[in-house]
Amino acid sequence: MKTILVFLFATLVALDAARIDGTLLKKKVVTLKHFSYTNCGPQDPVNIKTANVSPDPIQVPGTITVSADGSTTVDITSGAMLHVNITKIIAGVLIVIPCIDNVGSCTYDFCDLLDVVFPSGTPCPSGMSVCHCPIPAGSYTLSPFTYEITTKLPEIVNGDIQFHATLNSNTELACVDASITIKGN
Repeated sequence: MKTILVFLFATLVALDAARIDGTLLKKKVVTLKHFSYTNCGPQDPVNIKTANVSPDPIQVPGTITVSADGSTTVDITSGAMLHVNITKIIAGVLIVIPCIDNVGSCTYDFCDLLDVVFPSGTPCPSGMSVCHCPIPAGSYTLSPFTYEITTKLPEIVNGDIQFHATLNSNTELACVDASITIKGN
């Protein structure tokens, strides 16, 4: 569950914080539709039971609300790495979105990423008893959590985006595939 939450928040925070220079990437208001996910490692120790993102469609810039619940049968400690692969079909060709300035298909230190998404001194979202490492084995619920996306996205991100994320710490802890459709207004 923490993987999908951090994956979603990290992606949205990274997109929100990204500053893309160049006149070819005209920024405009976009909508995000049709969020879906699957556990691609159903036997993994970290498993997402439910994840909801609303509204559908999401206006960017705008506000999103995320809720989820899941469980982990192992402690998640420092050294856990989150590998995110983002792809998009452009002109009929599947393109991997590269990692540029820590945005895109990147590898993140999971515990460091939690510290970015949930800054030190900030309370954990409602319903989450833990939002920093170490995360003890157990069941977790994220009550509806609202996040404001303030930056407009470049037009080039329009279309169907697929995400593949794995959380590893000497072995695979979690695997999540997710997709979302981004449409310009």
